[in-house]
Amino acid sequence: MRRALPCWLLLLMALGGCPGDDDDDTTDADDDDTTDGPPALGVPEALADGWLYEEYEGRLFPVDYVGSPPYQWSVVDGTLPPGLTLGADGDLDGAPQQTGDYLFTARVEDAAGHEGQGEVALTVAIHPDHLFLGLYFEQWPEICLDLNLLCTPWVRIDGAGETQIERALEPALFHVGPDGVPDAGRDDDVLMELLDPAAVTFGWTPLEDPTGDGSTLFPDDATMSAEGVLTAGEKTGRGRVELSHPDHTPGHHIVFVVAPDWCPDLGC
Repeated sequence: MRRALPCWLLLLMALGGCPGDDDDDTTDADDDDTTDGPPALGVPEALADGWLYEEYEGRLFPVDYVGSPPYQWSVVDGTLPPGLTLGADGDLDGAPQQTGDYLFTARVEDAAGHEGQGEVALTVAIHPDHLFLGLYFEQWPEICLDLNLLCTPWVRIDGAGETQIERALEPALFHVGPDGVPDAGRDDDVLMELLDPAAVTFGWTPLEDPTGDGSTLFPDDATMSAEGVLTAGEKTGRGRVELSHPDHTPGHHIVFVVAPDWCPDLGC
């Protein structure tokens, strides 16, 4: 005849099993901290701003997870600023040729085959210190005198002596261009915009060149109004046009005023 189990033992087995059982609800997945693979290479969302016509200094580099260099970069969508190219090493080479906000998609892959891609923003602006005021002419006739005292643009005004005819000068805003040097609106200077003459104040300073024998070359009796209207005198001469504008750095421009009845030795 079997002996009956104690009631307390039957109750314990019904509720939680036998004493000593190791009840562990954890799974293998809980103990495994590994992932399916390394995270994707991050691409920076933006690059430093670039300046118009200036060599750009910037480089793409992965963010968050650096991966295994060397990296290979490429543009898979969008547009870089004209004048810039993206090298395989992530360097952006060249000088931007146009202002604006640009967005392109860059792709990167490291030596281990990990990759990533993302959109990159880049803004090209105009450096305010590289703008200057000047005078605009469709063509700059240039005169170089035999005495080598000057080589400067000249302005021919129809009418001199008793019959004087005025000429309104056109003020303009220029960029210094790739060489970073203002060239009076010529050479590699870039015309940005023509300005309203009413917003510009003009001045005129006659310039003379002593000959060393007590005489003075290029006497100048030309005049100019505050609105930029230049009037030839009876003689030829050289002067400095002073320009000022409330929104731009003051500038100056040297011109040679030529009366219609005068011609340099080099011909007209």
